[in-house]
Order: sequence, then structure tokens, then C-alpha cells
Amino acid sequence: MKIGQPTERVRRAVFDSAREIIDTKGFSAFTIDELVARSGVSKTTIYRWWNNRADVTMDLLLDAAGPNEPIIHPGSALDNLRSHIRIAGEFIGGPSGHLLAGIVADAQHDSALSEAFRQRYLARRRKMTIELLTMAIDEGSLRPDLDPELVVDVLIGPLYYRLLLQHLPPGPEAAQAVLEMVLTGLAAG
Repeated sequence: MKIGQPTERVRRAVFDSAREIIDTKGFSAFTIDELVARSGVSKTTIYRWWNNRADVTMDLLLDAAGPNEPIIHPGSALDNLRSHIRIAGEFIGGPSGHLLAGIVADAQHDSALSEAFRQRYLARRRKMTIELLTMAIDEGSLRPDLDPELVVDVLIGPLYYRLLLQHLPPGPEAAQAVLEMVLTGLAAG
């Protein structure tokens, strides 16, 4: 997204229309021309705020995903990690999972979307999880020799696997089960 913000009316019209197009037709059928037709927002206005359909899609995903910072509550870092992973499972397994799956799938053959997804969505969420893992290591709950980057892959990878292959649901129960299984092997002491 470019510097500044569109009005709330423009933002809602664009996001609601983009979500409807992507949910019904998929990202590959999503064009700025169809967005203009459905949203009633002019092409000039859309391009004032977004460079391309990948930018619109990423802003839609980020809008649905919520805060870019982990939600920290009183208690141990491990409890905060559990909460964070449960929230990730709720998001991946929730109503926006369909949007997320479409973006991940189409990012495989759309380099602009792939870059936008990695930089604007994935990097921020990985960073949040790494921060929580590092806090848990620092408080002595997890082994000090862990590679947080690899642990993030082990924790979140199964949720994306379930989301993309659709053989089992990727929701919060799956996220919690993976976390508890992994924590057994990562515990300090």
C-alpha cells in the first residue's frame, strides 16, 4: 500500500468487493477492472492507494489478520506462545483461511504476490513467533540451543499443510496439539 490511507468508505468498498471476487472466483480471476466494476471505486482512486491486485489482496489479508504484534498477557512466555499459536490456528482455520490458501497457492506462480506475501504477511508473523520463542528461551522454559527459525517452521508448517491439502482442519485444536507435541521435545532440562 502507498503512503497515507484511503477513506474508510473506499477501503471497505475495495476490501468487500475484492474478498467477494476472490472467494467466488479465486485470485487468478481477480482483476482491477472487475474490482472497479464491483466496488464502484474508480480505477484512478484504486491506483492512488494500491499498485496492483497483489497489494489489494495483501491489505485485505492484513486487515483480516489483525495486529502485527504478539498479544502479551501476564504470565510466562510459554503461556503467551501458547496463546499466540492458538490465535494463529484460529486465523488459518477460520473464515480467512480460504483467502490465505488462495494467496499461498497463487503466489507459487505470481512473483509480485509471492514477494508481497513474504514481506508483508509472513515475515511479520514469523518475527512475532520468534520473539515469543526467544522470550521462552530467556525465561528458561525452552532449551537454549534452539533455532527459533526452525521451530517456527515446525509449529506453523503443519497448519499450512492442512490448509492447503484440506485433509484435516487446520484450526486452533490442531495448532495446540502441534505446539504441545513440539514443546515436549523443546523443554529445558
